[in-house]
Amino acid sequence: NFRYIKNPECIVDQYGKTLVHLGVLDDHNAITEANNAVNSYYFHMIKEESHRSNSFWKDLTEHFGAYRSYTMLPYTSSETASSHNANHQGCVDNLLNALQPLSNSISRFVNQHYEHYYTKLSELTWGPFAPRSFGIFPTIALNFNVISNYHWDDNDDPNGLCFVVALGDFEGGELCFPQLEIIVELKSGQVVAFPSKLLLHGNLAITRGIRFSIVSYVSKGFF
Repeated sequence: NFRYIKNPECIVDQYGKTLVHLGVLDDHNAITEANNAVNSYYFHMIKEESHRSNSFWKDLTEHFGAYRSYTMLPYTSSETASSHNANHQGCVDNLLNALQPLSNSISRFVNQHYEHYYTKLSELTWGPFAPRSFGIFPTIALNFNVISNYHWDDNDDPNGLCFVVALGDFEGGELCFPQLEIIVELKSGQVVAFPSKLLLHGNLAITRGIRFSIVSYVSKGFF
C-alpha cells in the first residue's frame, strides 16, 4: 500500500511544513565530480586498511565537519581530522575539496525552496577552527552502500531538514517513510529533504551495484 515517488514533489503537513521533498539539483558536473571522488575514496579505504576510521569499520558511515552536540563550543569530527592516521589527511582533503561544488548546489536548492532556512543556516557561526567545507551546512554524513533500518536521527536539530543525495550506479536502496507510507526512488542528480529527527526513515536493500549517499544536516545545539 506504499506510494512510490519518482518525480519531483513536495509533501507537507497540515501546517504547510515539509515532510518529504524530492527535487533536482542544478549542477550535473558537480554530481559527476562527487561520484568520482566518493568512489575513489571508498575503494582506497577498502585497499588501505590502516586508513579506515572507526566509523568506517563499524557501520560504513563517516561524518565530516563541525559538531556542537555535547559541548557549547563547536568541534571537528575525528574523520575530518583523520585522527586515526595522519597519512590519511590528504585523502580526506581531496575528498572534501571535490565535494564542494555539490555542497554549493545543495545550498542553492535550499535557497530556492527554503529561503528562511537558508538565511538561518548562512548566519550560523562555529568559530575559526572548525571547517566550513559544505556550503551553508556545518556537517555531512557519507554512507557507503549502507542498508539502514528504520530510525530517527536523534543528534540532528529538531527544527531543521536534512538533504540527501544518492551517488553511484545502483538499483534498489529506496528511501522509505513508514509513517507516511511513502517510498522515494532517489536517483543520481536528485535530492530529498525531510525532518530527519522527527520522521521515521530507512532504506531498502540495494539489489545491484554500490550506492553512496551524502547527507547534509545540522547537529543539535547549533541553533
